[in-house]
Amino acid sequence: TLGWFPLAEEMFAVIDHLEPIAERIIGSATRDGFQSLSQEEQVFFLVWGYAGQVANGGHAQFFFNTLGAYSEETVTALTQVGCPEIASLLNRSVSLFPDRRVPTDLEARNDALLELPDSADPILEALDRRFFFLGGDELLLKRLADFWKEHCGA
Repeated sequence: TLGWFPLAEEMFAVIDHLEPIAERIIGSATRDGFQSLSQEEQVFFLVWGYAGQVANGGHAQFFFNTLGAYSEETVTALTQVGCPEIASLLNRSVSLFPDRRVPTDLEARNDALLELPDSADPILEALDRRFFFLGGDELLLKRLADFWKEHCGA
């Protein structure tokens, strides 16, 4: 155990609990499509993916990957798990796109992201810093575990 660092131990337990759920849901989404997931599974899929993408490479990485197609749904999902402040960060990053329209097509979205004005870079960086200041992926995964337990009993 990591008795000298109980918070790390707690996070490992949360991740160990969520990983098999994530594997099942991601497998279902890959095989049968996002729309085939239940409402709770969609929330799980979106929050799990957002947490991982932003923790790994910031909001730009979120948009550069397939989950960026679900940016509006992810804002709602983040609110549903009890993270409205983090949802507002994603909402703010969406507002950087022309007319707040994030293309659902991956190539079009990547082109749109690359065409954002240079002034968008420091805004995205500030949103990324704020994400971690608010608790980042650790907070999201804890709230996701609570959401899943409340709605799905596991």
